[in-house]
Amino acid sequence: MALTGARADGWLPSHAYLGLDRLGGAVRRIDDAAVESGRDPADLRKVYKRVGPHRAR
Repeated sequence: MALTGARADGWLPSHAYLGLDRLGGAVRRIDDAAVESGRDPADLRKVYKRVGPHRAR
Protein backbone atom coordinates (compact mmCIF):
# COMPACT_ATOMS: atom_id res chain seq x y z
CA MET A 1 0.00 0.00 0.00
CA ALA A 2 2.86 2.38 0.80
CA LEU A 3 4.44 1.90 -2.62
CA THR A 4 1.07 2.41 -4.29
CA GLY A 5 0.53 5.68 -2.46
CA ALA A 6 4.04 6.91 -3.12
CA ARG A 7 4.39 5.99 -6.80
CA ALA A 8 1.27 4.69 -8.53
CA ASP A 9 -1.33 6.50 -10.59
CA GLY A 10 -4.12 4.20 -9.47
CA TRP A 11 -5.21 1.12 -7.58
CA LEU A 12 -7.66 -1.61 -8.64
CA PRO A 13 -8.21 -4.32 -6.02
CA SER A 14 -10.89 -6.93 -6.49
CA HIS A 15 -13.44 -8.16 -3.97
CA ALA A 16 -11.75 -11.59 -4.10
CA TYR A 17 -8.42 -10.01 -3.07
CA LEU A 18 -9.63 -7.48 -0.52
CA GLY A 19 -12.96 -7.73 1.26
CA LEU A 20 -15.06 -4.68 2.05
CA ASP A 21 -14.17 -5.11 5.73
CA ARG A 22 -10.52 -4.26 4.93
CA LEU A 23 -11.05 -1.74 2.12
CA GLY A 24 -11.20 1.40 4.27
CA GLY A 25 -7.96 0.61 6.07
CA ALA A 26 -6.16 -0.09 2.80
CA VAL A 27 -7.33 3.19 1.27
CA ARG A 28 -6.17 5.08 4.38
CA ARG A 29 -2.72 3.47 4.12
CA ILE A 30 -2.46 4.46 0.45
CA ASP A 31 -3.63 8.02 1.15
CA ASP A 32 -1.22 8.40 4.09
CA ALA A 33 1.69 7.18 1.95
CA ALA A 34 0.73 9.62 -0.79
CA VAL A 35 0.73 12.53 1.65
CA GLU A 36 4.08 11.41 3.13
CA SER A 37 5.51 11.42 -0.41
CA GLY A 38 4.22 14.94 -1.08
CA ARG A 39 1.39 13.77 -3.32
CA ASP A 40 -2.30 14.61 -3.23
CA PRO A 41 -4.27 11.39 -2.50
CA ALA A 42 -7.08 12.69 -4.72
CA ASP A 43 -4.73 12.34 -7.71
CA LEU A 44 -4.69 8.54 -7.34
CA ARG A 45 -7.59 6.82 -9.07
CA LYS A 46 -9.05 4.11 -6.85
CA VAL A 47 -11.50 1.60 -8.31
CA TYR A 48 -13.00 -1.39 -6.52
CA LYS A 49 -13.73 -4.40 -8.73
CA ARG A 50 -16.68 -6.51 -7.63
CA VAL A 51 -17.06 -9.87 -9.34
CA GLY A 52 -20.14 -12.03 -9.20
CA PRO A 53 -23.77 -12.19 -10.16
CA HIS A 54 -25.52 -8.88 -10.64
CA ARG A 55 -29.20 -8.25 -10.17
CA ALA A 56 -31.16 -6.43 -12.81
CA ARG A 57 -32.54 -3.17 -11.49
